[in-house]
Amino acid sequence: MKINKVKYRVLSVSLLLLTAFIAASCDNANDWTTDDAYNRLFHTTSISISPTATEAIVTWNATPKSSYYIIEVSKDSLYQDEVQSTSLVFGEDKSITKSPYTLTDLDSATKYYIRIRSCSETLTNSKWGYYEKYAFSTKSEQIMSSVAAADKTSSTVTLRWEAGKAVTSLKLLSGEIVVQTIALTAEDIANGSLTVTALSPQTAYTASIYNGEAKRGSVNFETYPDVPTSDKMIYLSAGDSINQTLFDGLASYSSATLAIPAGVLFANNDGLTIPDGLSVNFFGLPGESKAILSIKAITLSANHASIKFTNLDITGYIYENGTITSALNSYLFNQSAATTVSTISFDDCLVHDFANTPFRLQGSEAKTIGTLSFNNCIVTNLKDSYYFINADANKVGVINNISITNSTFNGVGRFILSKSTNTASILLDQCTFYNMIASGRYFIDFGGTSNGPSNGIAISNCLFALTQSATAKGIRSSATATVENSYVTSDWVFSSNAISGVTSYNGTSTDLFTDPTTGNFSIKDNSFSSSETCGDPRWRN
Repeated sequence: MKINKVKYRVLSVSLLLLTAFIAASCDNANDWTTDDAYNRLFHTTSISISPTATEAIVTWNATPKSSYYIIEVSKDSLYQDEVQSTSLVFGEDKSITKSPYTLTDLDSATKYYIRIRSCSETLTNSKWGYYEKYAFSTKSEQIMSSVAAADKTSSTVTLRWEAGKAVTSLKLLSGEIVVQTIALTAEDIANGSLTVTALSPQTAYTASIYNGEAKRGSVNFETYPDVPTSDKMIYLSAGDSINQTLFDGLASYSSATLAIPAGVLFANNDGLTIPDGLSVNFFGLPGESKAILSIKAITLSANHASIKFTNLDITGYIYENGTITSALNSYLFNQSAATTVSTISFDDCLVHDFANTPFRLQGSEAKTIGTLSFNNCIVTNLKDSYYFINADANKVGVINNISITNSTFNGVGRFILSKSTNTASILLDQCTFYNMIASGRYFIDFGGTSNGPSNGIAISNCLFALTQSATAKGIRSSATATVENSYVTSDWVFSSNAISGVTSYNGTSTDLFTDPTTGNFSIKDNSFSSSETCGDPRWRN
């Protein structure tokens, strides 16, 4: 019993001591202070960005007890805790109280890092919340206007943009080389225009406008060639005629240039025969609109060094007394007689609305064209009855070299035929093709696989969009097509003989182009990686 009493007393004393210790501990619970730095707000999560060219809508999850938010964006990475002096900071005036918020005054085509801080009047601000991808990119901006025909000559161009916009300079490039950098004056900025001089004739340029280092737009254009000199210079006026009488008077010359005034119609419903040995340049003078040339058909004589068409609206429409009719000319060239021509070229021309084709070789007599070229042209609305280039004079009608560059084709039922005849080369470079190739027709056809270009078919920097039929066909030739940086939309479909080597674009023609049904092939998809290198340059970003 005594032992038990002792144990009991020891246990009682222990309990009393433990109780006293706990009481003392409770009494001293507030003897130290908490660190307010740990009493801070939570930072926001799930940040999303929807950028345009100069703005971005930012959306985020609200955080409890937050009174306002601060958003920081920078072209440099944001890893320091302090706001950077080079950053754009939104909300320091406590004006951003909820999501979403639109960031303004951003530079176009620029990568920005972004973070958000939750803030309070009474609690410690949160740490920075970062966008999951850390950075976003604004889209390309376009404040420049297309260069109108009247705004360029062989050595000058007037560039136009949205008046009053914040801009500082223009850069002019020829290829990859910057040929001029121009500081804009207050007057230039207010007017939204500037005339640039000292350009080279017949040269492709890209003009870009900047605000500091930020590009706000760009435009492609090509200067006109100087009026080419020749043995005979003829400056036509409204009321003159391009007829056989005129050409009969040129029979003693080896070359002639017809300088054709802008915006004037020259229609000849009787056709023309060019005298033997004569080279001709049908040269449209610069102006608000191109001179219109409507000729029933041009017949070539035995030999010519060159036949050139420059800056013209070459139409298949037939006119009577200056009024358009419902009828169409079948051909521009429909050559059956023997001929040898070194070069036939079309530069900066509109070619459209022929009942058959602008260029055909036919018949049993030998015909040889050294080079047939189309550069900087727009070709539209050619029927399905013939190919755009139609060499169907079996083995006796030969086009050695076909070169098609910087051009747009829209509504062409068939493209190139060289029936059972070899050529040396076919080049397609920097072209846009849309609404092409009717049912069962070929894009390029040599009548079988026994003939084709000895130097191959070269396709580079081209866009192919929308075939007219799911049974359209590709290339029938013995030659291999070499393809570089060229894309097909999902609605460009061949049932056979597809073009090997093209890259698929993940979308239709309407996903890629601004308004293709009205002939606007400007690339609207800013995510398209080759938007600045592919297709007809006039439509590029």
